[in-house]
Amino acid sequence: MILFWHPLIISLIAVMMTILGFKWRKKYIVIYALLLPAFTGTPIMTATRGAAGAIVASDVVGIALFGLLFFIPREWLRSYKLKLHSYVNMIMMFLVISICFMGLFYNFISIDYSQQGNVRLTSAIPLPILMAGFRMFKLIAFASYIYFFLAVRLDERDAITIINAIITGCILLALAMILTRLSVVNLSLAHADIRQVHIGPRILGLTKSSVGRLMCVGFVLSLLRIYQGGKLFNLLGIIVTVGALSLSGSRGSLLALVVALMVIYVLGKSRGILLGTMGAVVIGIVGIVFLNYNQDILQAWMKTVDAETISTASSRTIIWKETVFYWMSNPLAFLVGVGLFNFSYANTESYYESAHNDLLTAITEIGICGGLFYILILFSLAWFFYRQTIHTSGNLRWHYVCILALLLGLTVSSIFEPTFYLTVSNLTFNRIVTVLFLIQVITPVGEINSTEEIEIENCSYA
Repeated sequence: MILFWHPLIISLIAVMMTILGFKWRKKYIVIYALLLPAFTGTPIMTATRGAAGAIVASDVVGIALFGLLFFIPREWLRSYKLKLHSYVNMIMMFLVISICFMGLFYNFISIDYSQQGNVRLTSAIPLPILMAGFRMFKLIAFASYIYFFLAVRLDERDAITIINAIITGCILLALAMILTRLSVVNLSLAHADIRQVHIGPRILGLTKSSVGRLMCVGFVLSLLRIYQGGKLFNLLGIIVTVGALSLSGSRGSLLALVVALMVIYVLGKSRGILLGTMGAVVIGIVGIVFLNYNQDILQAWMKTVDAETISTASSRTIIWKETVFYWMSNPLAFLVGVGLFNFSYANTESYYESAHNDLLTAITEIGICGGLFYILILFSLAWFFYRQTIHTSGNLRWHYVCILALLLGLTVSSIFEPTFYLTVSNLTFNRIVTVLFLIQVITPVGEINSTEEIEIENCSYA
C-alpha cells in the first residue's frame, strides 16, 4: 500500500533524470538526481508497522542506480581502478555476511514470533528471513551510490557540483523546517505508524536529529563556497540552515556546529577568524529571531541548561548502560556482533534502533573488530584532510579546513546520536555525507592537480 505518493513521484523523476543524464552525457544532471531525493525520508510504503520497514525515495533511486551501473557512459569511466574500490568490496562483503549469517542466526534465536503480526506485506515468510532480505535491499540501495562515484571519473567541476547539490538540498529542507515550525504549512510528512514518541516530530519524514545534522552540513559547506562564487546563494544557505537548526531543537547538531566553527577558527587563519566570527554572529541573531516565533522550541532549548535536567539520567545514558551490560552478558555478541541493522533486537529494556552513539552501535552490530575498523576509517579521513591543510594554500587550503571541520564536528555529534554508522532511519543522511567525504578523497580539487605533489595512498592505482 502506498502511504505517500510524492516520494514515489520524486524517485521516478530522479531515476528518469539519471537515465537522461547518461544519454545526454550530463554529469551534473545525474548528481542532482541522485542527491536531492536523499533529503526526504517520507515513506513510499512500509513493510512493517514502524520505521524499520520504510522504503523512501532514495532507496528506489539507489536500487535503480544499481542496475544502471552497467550502463554508465564509457567515456565517464575511469581508465584505472582505485585501490579504494577493493577496500569498499571487502567492507561490503563483511556487511553482507553480518546480515545474512550473524543477523539471521541471532534473529531466529531471539525473535518472539508474535512479532510476525508487525509485518504488513505477508506473514508467510518467517520474520528473520524477511528482515534479512529487507536489510540487503537497504544495503544495496546505499552501496550503489558508492560504487557509482568510484567508477566515474570526476574533476574539480564535478566535485563543486556535488557540494552545490548538497547545499541546495539543505536549503530546501531548511525552508520546509521553517515553514512547518512557524505554522505556515505542515511539511512533517511522516506516516502515523512511524511517529514514535521518542523520535519526535519529523520534517519531510526526517527526524529532528537528521535535519539538524544536515543543517550543520549545509552551513559549513556554504561557508566553504562563499569565497568561491555564488555569494548570495551561499549566504542564503548560511541564514536558513541556522534558522532551521535553531528550530530543530537538536542539541547534538548544535554541538557539531560549534566544534566545526572552533576548528575553522583554529586552522582557518585570517579567513577562518573572519568567516567564523560572521557565522557565530549569524547563529546568534537568526537563532534568537526564529526562536521568538516558536516558544515550544525555545523552552526545549532552555532545558539544555537546566540543572535538574542535566543531573537527571537521560535516555541516552540509560541506553549506553544497557548496551554495555548486554556486552558483558553476551560476550559472543561483543566479539562478532548481532548483525547489521539489528541493534533493536539486542537485549535492551526499550526499543531503539541504535545506542545513540555510533561506536557503541557499531560494536553491538558488527563486533569489536568492526567497531575498531569504524574508528580507523574516521581517523584516516581526519588525518588525510589535515595533511591537505598543511600541504596546500589559498582557496584549496580553505576547502580542506572546512571539510575537516565538518568531519570533526559530526564525529563529536556521533557520540550522542547516529551520524556516520549505518542505521535504517539514518541512511538518507549516510548517503549524503558518504558521497561528500568520498569525493574529497578521490577527486582532485583546485591547485592539487598542478602545484601540489601529494600522494593519496587510499587512491593509488590497483
